[in-house]
Amino acid sequence: MVNGQGGQPRTIYVDAEEKEALAQVKSDTTPYRGNSMKDAKAAMDALENKVRLELQGERDATLELIEEKITDLRVRSEFQ
Repeated sequence: MVNGQGGQPRTIYVDAEEKEALAQVKSDTTPYRGNSMKDAKAAMDALENKVRLELQGERDATLELIEEKITDLRVRSEFQ
């Protein structure tokens, strides 16, 4: 969860095939047989990486916007 406007949490939606793999393992009555748990771990790691990249992109965009606003404030005559 990431805080949205007003401090309200918002969900980061990731449309990924990894979610489907995790759902299959969750619904499997014998996930310990075969490679299900190994596949679930790989899917979880891949999904975690996608979310991390999404968050980094959001963070970078926010920092860029903040820098623009600071620059705008510095050029205003009221603040010189």
